[in-house]
Amino acid sequence: MKKILAAVALLTAAISSHAGPFGLNFGDPYAKLTKLGLSKDRTSQWYTVGAVPSPHRDFDAYKVLISPKFGLCKIVAFASRVPTDAYGNGLREQYESLQNALTKKYGEGTKYDYLKSGSIWNEPKDFMMALVKDERTLATYWTDLDPNTHEGLKSVGLKADGRSNSVGFFVLSYESKDISECLEAVKEETNSSL
Repeated sequence: MKKILAAVALLTAAISSHAGPFGLNFGDPYAKLTKLGLSKDRTSQWYTVGAVPSPHRDFDAYKVLISPKFGLCKIVAFASRVPTDAYGNGLREQYESLQNALTKKYGEGTKYDYLKSGSIWNEPKDFMMALVKDERTLATYWTDLDPNTHEGLKSVGLKADGRSNSVGFFVLSYESKDISECLEAVKEETNSSL
């Protein structure tokens, strides 16, 4: 009996060590993902996840895009309330921590940190208001990743945004190697009712 339990533990560890972001695997079909407590969004093929196998402490909500043909093809995680100040110090500190962790895992990404030309929110104390007004961008993208090295992953994106002068949020997204075909299949299914 001990040998059987040890074998099951080793098999479980081996399976989970090959899992993708948040313990999810790209290509998994809807039927395999139902145990996560999926609830369908209004939008076709998007689901809110009740609980991911390997949650991250900074994120409090998860959504997935599942195509009948390609299975799981996109994961989006949200950090919906990040306390900060008008200068964006708390938000930027947490952003840099996440960006560093992702860079360590996926290599150097392309960072976009700029203020829209002509914005009136151009003082350091206006950092958060510029995000709220969509006049500032703070994002990093890792594109053209090798799907064979990264569990079927093609790209990763981390974006910071603002709710107010004192609260920001993050969106972290992962796209599979089949994302283009998946999005096209979802679009066709959505338009089939027209």
